Amino acid sequence: MDSIKISRCLYLILTLLFVTGGADLYAQIESGYERRTATFQFKLDNSVLYQDFGCNSEGANALIVFLDHIGVDSVDSLRIVSGASLEGSSRYNQNLSHKRSTAVKSWLLGLYPSLESKTESEDKGELWDEFLDQVQQDTVISDKEKQKIVGIIVSDVSIDTKKWRLKRCPSYRYISRTYYPLLRTSTVTVFYRVPLPEV
Repeated sequence: MDSIKISRCLYLILTLLFVTGGADLYAQIESGYERRTATFQFKLDNSVLYQDFGCNSEGANALIVFLDHIGVDSVDSLRIVSGASLEGSSRYNQNLSHKRSTAVKSWLLGLYPSLESKTESEDKGELWDEFLDQVQQDTVISDKEKQKIVGIIVSDVSIDTKKWRLKRCPSYRYISRTYYPLLRTSTVTVFYRVPLPEV
């Protein structure tokens, strides 16, 4: 596993730890529910779920082991949220995120068909909010360049204008290679019941 793949896997893991942590997690535990998350990556302009791409093998194996451990009867609901990077048209990318949700759902229900009634999907299209977070956390781009990119992302202009302005930034090659692959994802969140502690 090369250093770029390790960095991307670590980024996804840290993102998931942030998403599943905090007061929200404690509230779920107090109500008898907890959640487990796995993220799958996709190639550019592609909705095929390749098990040997990115961190997909690790994510798939961990999810299978987890579901087998708790048993599908303990699953309350399962949510698939899919996105796309910023290349191409927004309409195309919205459809692409839908295809990615479908690919993950088909794979998962092929293993656990009884989860179909508990599974829902959200196709988010282009993940601009996630891209904004990535840029703000970046430590390579200069502060001046970062402020410029953030300004473009949050500006009140059309999506096409934002994309055009981003491509004119000196660091576009870097951000598109570093962060766009992290937007081509489907995230599976399993909400499951846990025994409440005795009082």
